[in-house]
Amino acid sequence: MAHQIAVIGLGRFGRSVALTLAEAGVEVLAVDRDLDLVEEIADRVSAAVAFDATSTEQLRGYAVDQMDAAVVAIGEHFEATVLITAILQQMSLPHIVARAYDDTQRRILSMIGAHEVLNPEEEMGVRAAQGLLRHDVMDFIDLPEGYELRQYVVGSERDGRSLGELRQACGEEILILQLTRRQTSSDSGAQQEDPENATDPLQRIPIPSDDTLVAEGDTLSLVGATSALDRI
Repeated sequence: MAHQIAVIGLGRFGRSVALTLAEAGVEVLAVDRDLDLVEEIADRVSAAVAFDATSTEQLRGYAVDQMDAAVVAIGEHFEATVLITAILQQMSLPHIVARAYDDTQRRILSMIGAHEVLNPEEEMGVRAAQGLLRHDVMDFIDLPEGYELRQYVVGSERDGRSLGELRQACGEEILILQLTRRQTSSDSGAQQEDPENATDPLQRIPIPSDDTLVAEGDTLSLVGATSALDRI
């Protein structure tokens, strides 16, 4: 789970993300140029500050470059969203979520380094927060009590291991629906298949076999008993 997250932009979308994360115990740094918006949320998050987030020096000054994730939730100023996203990418932030209004903006933000791009609906803010909180949650579906659908991000300790080994670690049967891998210019050493769309930065392997090797950063979509998934 991400423990320190910066939320930049405190309109309806950003406020929704910041408060959902804070209520779950995450350390949230809430940022906006508007002091009134900052003061409205200050007593409900770990820290709230007013500054221009297009400044690399200001971002580093508040240790945003050391955080687990950031949400760029600025509203109508798309140029600022682009600039801040690019700065965060240069800082090698592990996870960057950015806000877009249309497909063109979505493509631009993805190209400059946003790991996830969302539409500016308030409920999307809640979903973004839930994904960041658990680092493993997909859209909820109606499953029996004690079962759930999750996304699991492969860590360095499982790099190069097979999916069969991961199943064994659970001690119970789980279903691996899909392996998702961000495309790179070099082979990670894990088994790969040609993506359906060469322009898609993500490679998706549905129902991968147990002998498929995983790499650090891969995302697995899993279904199984909560007790089994918690042992991964």
